[in-house]
Amino acid sequence: MNKQVVIIHTTSDRQEILEQIAEQLINKSLAACVTIIPSVHSIYRWNNQIEKSTEHILEIKSRLSAIKEVETIIHELHNFSCPQFIVTPVHSMSDDYSNWFWDVTNG
Repeated sequence: MNKQVVIIHTTSDRQEILEQIAEQLINKSLAACVTIIPSVHSIYRWNNQIEKSTEHILEIKSRLSAIKEVETIIHELHNFSCPQFIVTPVHSMSDDYSNWFWDVTNG
């Protein structure tokens, strides 16, 4: 089995939405850990306008094999019509963390 770990990021202006997403991912063993980083300032273009907003970052530690399921949950629960979904590969982890990660994600 190919055991690849990824970190997935999304953002929202509503922390309670991110908490709902996080709880579903943990309950379904699709993530080992989900971190909510509060109150970051985002600047972006939306509908041809420069927008500025306070958002929260959701950092999801997951399996590469689970990203489609993670993406589906994010789209189902998210309050944005076009939520950020960025996947970054993890190249290395400590042995202890790796053992824990694969245990809690049923990998």
